Amino acid sequence: MIVALAGHVDHGKTSLVRALTGVETDRLPAEIERGLTIDLGFAYETIEGRRIGFVDVPGHHRFVHNMLAGISPAQTALLVVAADDGVMPQTREHLTILSLLGLTRGLIALTKCDVATDAQQASAREQINALTAGTFLEGIEPVAVASTTGDGIEALRQTLLEIPDSAAAAAERTVRLPVDRAFSRRGSGTIVTGTLRDGTLTVDHPVTVFPSGASGRVRSLHVDGSAAEHAAPGHRCAINIAGIDLDQVGRGSWLTTGAAPGCRQVVLDYTHLAERPLRHWTRVHVYHGTTHSLAAAALLDGGRVESGHRALLQLELDDPVLARYGDRVVLRDHGRELTLGGGRVIDVSNREGRRRAPARLKLLRLRRDEFNPGAQLAAELALGPVEREAFSAAHGLTVEEATALIDDSKALVIGDQLVAEPYLNTQFNAAKTTFDALWQINSTAEPIALERFLPPEPAPLRDAVLKHLLDSEIVARKGSGFVRPATEISLSPEEAKLLDVLRKHLTETPPPSIGDIAKRERLPLNRLRGTLKALAAKKQLVLLENNRALLPEQFQSLGELAIKLGDFTVKEFRDASGLGRNLVIDILEAMDARGFTRRNDNQRTVVQELDRLR
Repeated sequence: MIVALAGHVDHGKTSLVRALTGVETDRLPAEIERGLTIDLGFAYETIEGRRIGFVDVPGHHRFVHNMLAGISPAQTALLVVAADDGVMPQTREHLTILSLLGLTRGLIALTKCDVATDAQQASAREQINALTAGTFLEGIEPVAVASTTGDGIEALRQTLLEIPDSAAAAAERTVRLPVDRAFSRRGSGTIVTGTLRDGTLTVDHPVTVFPSGASGRVRSLHVDGSAAEHAAPGHRCAINIAGIDLDQVGRGSWLTTGAAPGCRQVVLDYTHLAERPLRHWTRVHVYHGTTHSLAAAALLDGGRVESGHRALLQLELDDPVLARYGDRVVLRDHGRELTLGGGRVIDVSNREGRRRAPARLKLLRLRRDEFNPGAQLAAELALGPVEREAFSAAHGLTVEEATALIDDSKALVIGDQLVAEPYLNTQFNAAKTTFDALWQINSTAEPIALERFLPPEPAPLRDAVLKHLLDSEIVARKGSGFVRPATEISLSPEEAKLLDVLRKHLTETPPPSIGDIAKRERLPLNRLRGTLKALAAKKQLVLLENNRALLPEQFQSLGELAIKLGDFTVKEFRDASGLGRNLVIDILEAMDARGFTRRNDNQRTVVQELDRLR
């Protein structure tokens, strides 16, 4: 069990740890000289066979950021209140932070009872009862102690033994450990410490540092101050890492496994506690694990949130964080003088688009109200496709956990998307209805572009619906578009006759211009151009700039030549094709316009399949 102390400055937290363990947790020269805890301190004690670790945190308001780095939801809180002082500002702020970070177990020590009168002790107890009402410490009887004389220390030890260990509910998830300290030791190399948040960590386990991306392995491991082979969630760890330099890891880093891209957008189910309202787009300090970052706070359901109220709040972070659903985040004001509030993470992403889009707000409210991953997946599937990898990463699911969850949901796996069968059927029927309506008004029987009857995203879902339409013989491919099966494009007698004439001329090398063909056949140029546009619309001809045209098969053949060349200049394509420079430029610009090739100065590159030229 790990116990995190909290309380106002000079209320005896460090002295209490010393009385319980015999360890002096103030280690920095400035701390020893000033008698003031500045940074985190750690000590361990075995009480009747049970190993207990203590995290001593600063009580001064200037060092609340260090205090935040030492608190984990898996810990037990020990709120320290001096009997001669009673409840003070940092007592209140520390209890607020403990509650915001999701701690649910704790006890209270009433210190300095040897120098406080009975009246002062009684008053302090009344203040504590008022302070803890409605919190996770409500109803907890303070244990009276005097660290200097040892009075009450044994009673506090026995009270500690009555608190059960936290359940390791996240043991099967991928590893996450927020680093609160990193240092180098001669003969060992880099050592990091922290409280394991998720997963099981073992000796020789491969690890990655977020955000530096450095990779290494666990060389040796200490859990709660003793050598160990493995660690579970809630364990206080000291990890000797091989392959990672000290400058690649530090407080605010995370040890994890596998890829850890992080995210710059985090949505909170936020509760505002400060007296002043929080306004849209306020700059705030963000505390997540041991990570401290700056962000803009975007309110999703209003322009401000009042004290004591909840809101959907999106953090636009300056730096990426390694957050997951259910993580707790604390916000402080820009001057770091005041804790504003905090909340639970309900969405992590790097998405683009409207923050307040109705569909997105509906999804976020669902995630706020239904947090169980299985129930959440079922509810999200009812709204539309779910990105499998993003959902798994956000919840920290292992491959085995994700597979079991998907199997239970009976979701269809389509590429990287999870889709409910009823939703897929709805999309199929909608696409069929749209295509039927378009075809009914399509008097020229011209092939219909895919994007006119199918949504472009997500691509795996679109492709699955299209395959169903093709397999069901509702649509058939025709060039780059789609038609009714067995539908042939009909040409008028005039169009058919002219197409035969054009074939005769365009198969020459090089093919003549439209003007030259008009002169040869003694055809009115304007009338000829009108018919050419109709033939091009029916995919029987490819019109180019500067009074030029090609047959579809010629255009395809030139596309095949471009694929063979790969990267090429106009001159290289001209030499390979045997065509004139001006015609080659018209051909290549037509390929650019169709997205088949991409031009970069004088160089062109084939970037799409040959189908783009149909």
